[in-house]
Amino acid sequence: MKESIDWSKFFLVLILTVAVFVIGVFFGNYITEIKYDTIFNTEQSLRLELLGLDTQYSLIESDPCKVFNDTSLSESLDEMGNKVTYLENTLGTSSEEVINLKKYYFLLEIRHYLLKQRAVKECDVQHDFILYFYSNKGYCKDCKQEGFVISNIRENFDNLSSYSFDIDAENPALDTLKSINDVGNVAPVVVVNGETYAGFKSKEFIENKLESSKN
Repeated sequence: MKESIDWSKFFLVLILTVAVFVIGVFFGNYITEIKYDTIFNTEQSLRLELLGLDTQYSLIESDPCKVFNDTSLSESLDEMGNKVTYLENTLGTSSEEVINLKKYYFLLEIRHYLLKQRAVKECDVQHDFILYFYSNKGYCKDCKQEGFVISNIRENFDNLSSYSFDIDAENPALDTLKSINDVGNVAPVVVVNGETYAGFKSKEFIENKLESSKN
């Protein structure tokens, strides 16, 4: 003998199932929208900050010695680098928006680097420089670790500026910088005060090169 179906329970379960599904879709879309808004706002904020920093460089070029007194320039550049990294991790390294923002950011890094180099010559200031060339491609297993090493060195050395560049970025100015410093096309590469070293370099190695360049 067949059991009778309790239609009231059936419809109750069906309604609850549909309700859970709808709520899940709603919150999923809501979270996605918040994430999109966050990315969009970060992107727009970065564009404005990049333009602002570019203008600051133009203003300070008439008196490059101020670049060492105004620490906000370096702090702004570091903050922008963090935002570029956030967008890169969120949107992916192949995102056209990320690639274009990185190109502009690299140009500002180069401009900042040249401005500080000029200040060293004209203002009789002792300063060290590290140029770090990385790659997001799979072959560069040591790039992330090298980045950590350089970040750690920056915290322990005064009067040190470091700049990071994607070695695969298509940028005429970056190509020229690579050519001047004899940087190939395989990362990681570290340039310490004008001396180029290919392959992963330890914290001790880089620190020794910084110290020896002062003698």
